[in-house]
Amino acid sequence: MTAAVLHRLLVVLLLASLFLPARGALALEQAGAVAGLGGDGVSIGILAVRPQAQVQAQWTPLEEYLQGRLGMPVAVRAMGYDDLEHALARREVDFVLTNPAHYLCMAHRYHLTAPLSSLILQGQGRPLSAFGGVIFTTTRTPIVTLADVEGRIVAAPFVGSLGGYQMQAYEMLEAGLVPPRGRFLLETGMPYDKVVEAVLQGRAEVGFVRTGVLEALAGEGRIDLSEVRVLNRQDLPHFPFISSTRLYPEWAFAALPQVEQDLARRMAAALLDLPHDGETARRLGIWGFTIPLDYEPVRELLRVLRLPPFEQAPDFTLADVWQRYRMALIAALVLAALNLGLLVVVWRKQRHLMGLNATIRAQGREIERRSALERQLLGALAEGVYGVGPDGRCTFINPAALRLLGYASEDEVLGKDSHALFHGRHPDGTPYPHEQCPIHQTLQDGQVRQAEDEWFWRKDGTGLPISMRVSPVGGDDGIRGAVVAFHDITERKRLLETLRHQATHDELTGLVNRRHLFELAEREHARIRRGHTASAALIMLDVDHFKRINDTYGHLAGDEILRHLGHQLMVTLRTADIAARYGGEEFVILLPDTDLDAALRLAARLRDEAAASTVYSDGQPLHYTLSLGLTTLTPQDASLDVAIARADEALYRAKMGGRNRIEVEAAGQPT
Repeated sequence: MTAAVLHRLLVVLLLASLFLPARGALALEQAGAVAGLGGDGVSIGILAVRPQAQVQAQWTPLEEYLQGRLGMPVAVRAMGYDDLEHALARREVDFVLTNPAHYLCMAHRYHLTAPLSSLILQGQGRPLSAFGGVIFTTTRTPIVTLADVEGRIVAAPFVGSLGGYQMQAYEMLEAGLVPPRGRFLLETGMPYDKVVEAVLQGRAEVGFVRTGVLEALAGEGRIDLSEVRVLNRQDLPHFPFISSTRLYPEWAFAALPQVEQDLARRMAAALLDLPHDGETARRLGIWGFTIPLDYEPVRELLRVLRLPPFEQAPDFTLADVWQRYRMALIAALVLAALNLGLLVVVWRKQRHLMGLNATIRAQGREIERRSALERQLLGALAEGVYGVGPDGRCTFINPAALRLLGYASEDEVLGKDSHALFHGRHPDGTPYPHEQCPIHQTLQDGQVRQAEDEWFWRKDGTGLPISMRVSPVGGDDGIRGAVVAFHDITERKRLLETLRHQATHDELTGLVNRRHLFELAEREHARIRRGHTASAALIMLDVDHFKRINDTYGHLAGDEILRHLGHQLMVTLRTADIAARYGGEEFVILLPDTDLDAALRLAARLRDEAAASTVYSDGQPLHYTLSLGLTTLTPQDASLDVAIARADEALYRAKMGGRNRIEVEAAGQPT
């Protein structure tokens, strides 16, 4: 045996001694991964979206069927999201049945196999290979359209639920709406029953569940569907359940990496052979299983929502650039070589090019003339215009922009970072990041942008509300900068604020009007129902003998009394209190975080101040008194109208009792 052969043999033996123990350890680890069944059993994890005990009981017949088909012990384990993910991480189960979004996330995280089969449910005697999401509220709320959901408190199991959040969020994004997050999202956890309870109990205004849940709870006698309003209802002729979203493929059944291929094939065959009209399918409440469905729509939904496993943008390396643009790069190199050859030709013909100098000089003079004309045009514009280079530094600025920004000379601006100079802070003074600035974004992607409510800062530190249009400058050779045209919208914002005030306030008294009262009171009522405060006091008051005042002294005198009363309310009430002209001589006061005793003291003060007041109309002294009715706005009130009706009843007793009085109508009994 030669020295070379002996050397090779020693290397092979050394590698084998290192590799074989590792293989053995891995085999032992995989053999111990089967949860609670030993090496000869099979464990199946099933996601529980209804009460866990109920789901466990539902899927127990599958154990018996599979044990007979596979010839080995089979254990089905119904688990919530957290428990199931823990079991997958520790490989305590061999197979998993879960919703498509959860499957895609777990496949990415724990290397699950491609689906072996897909679940087929049944509804009204027909197979269902897809499901959707439901957006619902109660008939007591004013929420009737998908747009009404924005800004409301929404209950959902959690953001990772496909049928209980992701489908609904995708529909809202497609409609140009913002899905609920943060303080607007109440995550109840599984099962879906908790979402329905949160909406019915008033802890949330809207709920997200998967299709079939409402019908199942109604069938169990736990809810009345006549008290539920489904939003964004879809027209799905062949789908038996109410849905607010498009449909997506049903659940996926997949194997974990430790499962041998032969066992996976036998499991897939057993599931596909399950008779849809057999006893097992009937006990399971399903139609059966089918070959794997197309889960690409779910994958696209997760990409759009930037949810796991697509929450981060993929890395893009130089190797990816070469792989994707290889032909273009080769073409560019060829072009570069051709350009080099052309340069050689140009160099050789230098004498010929010298004859073109005169033409070039003439073209230079034409460029200068056009530049002067452009400067004149920019100077004649009433709106501000300036340009920036690719680094965001100012390249030119017209006189109107200098005047609007309070600068005396363009030298104070040119060459400086325009964002840092006059665009770097929000109206409240907080920093305005570069990446959120529309000018910076246009420099990155070359898109034209119109921003209607931006904020510039003048040289003297005062703010300037503006509307701007950003246009890229460049061509095939890339973006060389951008042009920004803007104008002052101070007057427009002032006019909008005036119109907004006119739409929400009474012109005669300056108090909020009836419609705005209901908007503000509904928000306060929602706070009370969510437990943020115990209750609020409600006062309804009326000017005594107001018709007699109008008939005796004229309507102008009546108007003076109403103006006087409105002024008294504004100077007497707290900033958080809401005073409104309800209609005619009737007024309503809502006192947040106020009990009846404090409200009664305030009512007595208002009554005494009115009785002691003198109002003059055309030199004629007038006096008036008030009758007041008190009640509280409680979590049990179905709406503001219920509390107002109690206050009105108390006001009526005050008038019947002689006027210039206060009566209280507590919830359930008068005082």
